[in-house]
Amino acid sequence: MTFAIIKSPLNPETMKKYIFLLLPAVFISGLLSAQVTAENRVMVTGSQPALVVKLKGADPKFAEAEWKDYTKSYGKVIKVKGSKESVIEGIHVKDIGQGTLLNVYSLATPSVDGSDMIVWFNRGGSYLESSDKEYATAEEFLKTFAIKVNVDMIALDLEEQQKKQSKLENDLTRLQKVNENLHKDITNAKAKIDQAEIDIPLNVKAQETAQADIANQKGVVESVKENPEEYKIQQKLLAKLESNYTKLQKENESLHKTVTDSNAKIKQAELDIETNLEEQKAANQAIADQKIVVDLVQKKLDEARSQKPK
Repeated sequence: MTFAIIKSPLNPETMKKYIFLLLPAVFISGLLSAQVTAENRVMVTGSQPALVVKLKGADPKFAEAEWKDYTKSYGKVIKVKGSKESVIEGIHVKDIGQGTLLNVYSLATPSVDGSDMIVWFNRGGSYLESSDKEYATAEEFLKTFAIKVNVDMIALDLEEQQKKQSKLENDLTRLQKVNENLHKDITNAKAKIDQAEIDIPLNVKAQETAQADIANQKGVVESVKENPEEYKIQQKLLAKLESNYTKLQKENESLHKTVTDSNAKIKQAELDIETNLEEQKAANQAIADQKIVVDLVQKKLDEARSQKPK
């Protein structure tokens, strides 16, 4: 078996994942060739000859669900009353039993590195043993099951890895959108500064005019102070002019604040863009690493699907 050299640099975490995925792919053929053993195992009718298939990495619940799926064309898997085993009653499985209907008992138990699937083939009272001529057929039947379990586990892992890749790609899209918004913030802030720099001189001129109008109005007020009615009218006009001047002063303060705040926003956006670009770089690397992982799992799945019982 040969492997292409991976040119894309992997971070340490991805390298660990790469090694973890690669080693099982190298040794999978050897592992599957030694999956089934003949042992006596205790079940509802006592200690009986059984076939035990080793399912690396599979927990008992998963193994039992896989067994139901694998044997659904033969019959329904039902629990045995008062015992841990399940059974498929009255079925034919290839040439096992030489035409006799079988009761196929099964039980998945935890093992050090996964599960043991124990299967008893009951042929009208006797149980299939390693010395029986149909044993090879039963062994192949269970090796094929082990391949299915292995394929389905890898397929689930591939689905999970693809989900991780999609999430990473979505994260990158989000970062790109954030970057776009930051540049828009800078553009909008600069536009506000440009407008404020136009409005400030106009405001200053308006204040100068307002100050002159106030000075003139004060003279008018002074000239009519002997006329109470007219004095009252002119005082109101003066108050209005002074109010307008105050408003212009506040507008001027607001325009300068707009310039200050916009400059601060630009500075912060520029800092955020730098951070965002670093995050995008990391996100792109994570996506590249994850694509390698996905490809490795896909290759592992293709290899597992090509396996034949040995």
